[in-house]
Amino acid sequence: MKFYVLNGPNINMLGIREPDIYGRLDYKGLLAYIAAGAKELGVEVDFYQSNSEGDLVSAIQQALGRYDGIVINPAAYTHTSVAILDALKAVDLPAAEVHISDVTKREAFRQVSYAGMACKYHFVGEGKEGYVHALERLAGEVSGALRILHALPAAAWREAGAAGELMPAPGQAYIHCSPIEYFHRVDAARFAGRPHVLLAIDPARVEAPVRWENGAPAQDAPRYYPHVYGPVPAAAITDAVPLRFDAAGRWLRDPRLPALADR
Repeated sequence: MKFYVLNGPNINMLGIREPDIYGRLDYKGLLAYIAAGAKELGVEVDFYQSNSEGDLVSAIQQALGRYDGIVINPAAYTHTSVAILDALKAVDLPAAEVHISDVTKREAFRQVSYAGMACKYHFVGEGKEGYVHALERLAGEVSGALRILHALPAAAWREAGAAGELMPAPGQAYIHCSPIEYFHRVDAARFAGRPHVLLAIDPARVEAPVRWENGAPAQDAPRYYPHVYGPVPAAAITDAVPLRFDAAGRWLRDPRLPALADR
């Protein structure tokens, strides 16, 4: 499994450029960190950085047939380049957008991401770790190991089982799901009073659109959650286990769920 890590303008100036925003790790150090993370994940990576929009478009086009996915930090071109957006859409490879700083808290002109419109995953404000998290997410998708979680009352699960599919709740446009690494933050009080079931869903088996959207806009850093805009067929539900919490209100992971690492 091999991924292409692309960086846009001025990323080569890391360590020098505005270290209070981007940190003191230089570009060479960033690549070493990503390479070490890729090795730990068991995936291969190639790197490319350019200060020119057209070069980045060409690099994206050349990824087709050579890589399993793209990790891209378009830097300033994030907010201006329809050409990069169109290139990502043209090759149609699994893609993850990364930003070292939390652009959601910066200037107004940084609040639009054209490239992000073609990326399924978004890692914003996580520093160098965002690149490795992006590789982890893409590797999970490509290998078929990616699972998303959805909790619902046991009675609703019985109804869905009888119907052969899970539908959005009445009045809702989508089914709100969570990546497994976020679910440990869930508030047990939300599920008090009646038994709930936790479903593990294979998004590759869902025909309806699965859009990763910021589900916590009021938080200090955005958290992107998978929203399923349509039915989830029974065949896409790989596990259904009781939702349980310990005395302190912490989620107790069931051993039948995929053994994915928290972060």
